[in-house]
Amino acid sequence: VEELYSLDLESLSNLR
Repeated sequence: VEELYSLDLESLSNLR
């Protein structure tokens, strides 16, 4: 599940 979380964090960073 860590990988999924990583993707979420990346998405947030991109939105920023």
